[in-house]
Amino acid sequence: MPWSSFTSRVLVNELGEDHLGRIDAVRVRRRGKVPTVLSVGEVIRLLEAMPADSMHRLMVELLYGCGLRLMECCTLRIRDLDFERAQIIVRDAKGSKDRIVILPHSAAPRLRQQVGRVEQRWRDDPHIDGGYVPVSDLIAYKCPSAWRELIWQHLCQSGVMRRDEAGRGCRWHAHPSVLDRGVSCAARRAEIRKRVSCHTFRHSFATHLLEAGYDIRQVQSLLGHEALKTTMIYTHVMNKPAIAVTSPMDRLAGMG
Repeated sequence: MPWSSFTSRVLVNELGEDHLGRIDAVRVRRRGKVPTVLSVGEVIRLLEAMPADSMHRLMVELLYGCGLRLMECCTLRIRDLDFERAQIIVRDAKGSKDRIVILPHSAAPRLRQQVGRVEQRWRDDPHIDGGYVPVSDLIAYKCPSAWRELIWQHLCQSGVMRRDEAGRGCRWHAHPSVLDRGVSCAARRAEIRKRVSCHTFRHSFATHLLEAGYDIRQVQSLLGHEALKTTMIYTHVMNKPAIAVTSPMDRLAGMG
């Protein structure tokens, strides 16, 4: 914004005596950026660059297979998995809203194994004054025993047990920065020449669904977007746009 416009619209706008005067400030518009999207082949290469039985690889499979945000994946609890209906409930997501996403059939066996690991740790931890999990004050009020029940345990647990003020050992969820570093290292090993972060898999999830012909309203619901305009950004990076355009350079090459 030019300085003259700033001074005329903001600086000269004085507050009233009751300090409730209105400032007609002009909001800066965010620039529209095209998201980074991986191809199907690049996703496969990156997954293969991670240990097959690692929790981090399972988390990446959930990011890509369900379109989850990083913290949504980290904070999943065992109770959020519904194997019978092949769905995952994402609770208290962005905007304090819950939504239902698909549970990939290919990931179901490994998810069951992860639940088994969490259960075994939950049974072993009481021997060292552990077996507890942090819950919100609201949950603690509604369900006083939640902090020691299996269904409230985090699916992707931290390997470090922390003690609360009462000395009880609690298992928090995996730290998002650890997964971010793991993804960056795997991208380098896979020789992917793009800036890859955990959120890249959410972008790839949406783009690949649209390329497969799924309705954009379905994709909007799975991503949890409030406005369709937010989901529309993925139509700009599709390999199969609604209107196929041939480059004039390709026509020129065909004439030769």
